[in-house]
Amino acid sequence: MQAYPGYSRHDSGSEHDQAVLQADESSVPFPFKPDIPNLLGMAIGNAAVLFGWFVTLAVIWTHTFGEVRVSTTQAALLVGLFALVVTLVVEVRTKKQIIYRKISTFDTPEADGEPR
Repeated sequence: MQAYPGYSRHDSGSEHDQAVLQADESSVPFPFKPDIPNLLGMAIGNAAVLFGWFVTLAVIWTHTFGEVRVSTTQAALLVGLFALVVTLVVEVRTKKQIIYRKISTFDTPEADGEPR
């Protein structure tokens, strides 16, 4: 029996505490196998959407303001900034979709024991 993170188990724990800990551990389905193809599809889809937005904004910027010359250092900083924004947005959007899909999976009639 493994303790939960941050849970300190003493040998002098009561039988009730041990029974509760065993019940908690047995109710958790383990090992968890992530749905890699589905997760990868969500991440790639979010990255493609964000890439499309950046290309669209770049075309509008170029059409409106024209070409802007910057130094190599400034270009590297801009690329790093764009990469940071893309990473954060894709990460947040993918995690929100995962949470939404997991919650909506439990909202199906089969989860309540009712046939469709």
